[in-house]
Amino acid sequence: FLQKGDESYTAMEGERVGDYRIDKITENEIRFTYLPMKTKFTLPL
Repeated sequence: FLQKGDESYTAMEGERVGDYRIDKITENEIRFTYLPMKTKFTLPL
């Protein structure tokens, strides 16, 4: 699950959440792309 403010999202690879695309989900991290700038990020879990 991801949370933004009071809203929770179920995240799946390839899915878009707002301006972001979830690229890869592992037990250690989530990799995603901010689509307007094509910038990639990694979120450690």
